[in-house]
Amino acid sequence: MEIKPPGSGKTSFESLKESNEVTKRSDKTFSTVKKDPIVSSAGSFSQPAKLAGLRGVSTQYNRKDLQQPEKVETIVRSSINELIDTEFPELENLHQADKKFLTDWMASDPVFRDKLIGYLERVLK
Repeated sequence: MEIKPPGSGKTSFESLKESNEVTKRSDKTFSTVKKDPIVSSAGSFSQPAKLAGLRGVSTQYNRKDLQQPEKVETIVRSSINELIDTEFPELENLHQADKKFLTDWMASDPVFRDKLIGYLERVLK
């Protein structure tokens, strides 16, 4: 069985040449975009979170508390709630049930949890 291409089977290169004409270069230059230091990079907390150091959590807990498994869950959830309040002000009007669902979901995510605990180990005294 032979499958035939649509049309006559001949490629028309002339229509391609007309549509891909190179235009003259303008004298305009590109503007330089500077990154905002507050914008977070992938896999990292933003600058305000680093500066704040999760103040509410860091005043209540210390590094030794991370060694106690029963306290780790409380520390993780408190940290997530504080991050939601400080880093995501657009979630301010979020219903309590939805906020609890979001906290539960983030606390159960193993990748996020490991990164948060690693961050807390560096931040807590």
